[in-house]
Amino acid sequence: MAPRNVWNSIYDTIKMAGVGKDRILYARFDRHYHFASLHGVTNTFTGYSFHPKVLDVLRRTYERFSSRSAGRRIALLRTGSNARNIANLHEIIDVLKACDVEFIEVGKLPFAEQVALFSSAEQAVGVLASGLTGLFFSPDHVKVLSLAPERYENTFFYSIIRHRHGLMYDIRGSITDFGKPPMFSNFSIDVGDLRDGMAWLTNACEVNQ
Repeated sequence: MAPRNVWNSIYDTIKMAGVGKDRILYARFDRHYHFASLHGVTNTFTGYSFHPKVLDVLRRTYERFSSRSAGRRIALLRTGSNARNIANLHEIIDVLKACDVEFIEVGKLPFAEQVALFSSAEQAVGVLASGLTGLFFSPDHVKVLSLAPERYENTFFYSIIRHRHGLMYDIRGSITDFGKPPMFSNFSIDVGDLRDGMAWLTNACEVNQ
C-alpha cells in the first residue's frame, strides 16, 4: 500500500464523494488545453468565513462515515511538521495525559476514519493547523482548545467552529525561532495557561450537559 501523502489523501476525499478515476482529468503544467464547455467553482472561503451552505454540503456528502459514538476528548499535536511545533511538547503532553485526553496522529488515518473521529469528538485540543480541518464534521457545540504562536492569524478554523455553534479557547505561546514569521515558527506554551485552558474545557462541557 502506498504511504499516505497529501495527494492520495485528496483523492480519498474525492473517491468517497463518488467520483472515480474515470472522471478525473490529469493535466500537465507544460501543456495547453481547450474545452468546448467548462464550468469553474469559485472560492468558497471569502473574507473571514466559509459559505455555510458549502459546509452543509460537505457534512451531508460524508455523513455515512460519521460515528454514532460521542463524548471523546482528543488531542492533535504536531510532531513531524516543518512549522509551528510545540517546543516544550513533553511538558504539554504530561498535562494532557493527566486530563485523560486521547492522543491522535490524525494525518496517518484514512479520510473515512478522520470523519468518524471528529464526528465523535465533543472536545478537541490541537495546534492551530491543518490537523483541525476535520472540525467540519464535529457535532454541534464542540469545544476547541487551540494552541498557536503569538501573532499568528488564521480565520479558517474560527469560521468552522462558528458554523458548528462551538466554543473556542485560544492559547498563544512565545515564538522560539526568532527571525521567522509566526506561521513558520515553533513556539512554547506556558503550562499554567494550558491548565487554565483544560479547566475551561471541562467546565464548558459540564455547563452544556
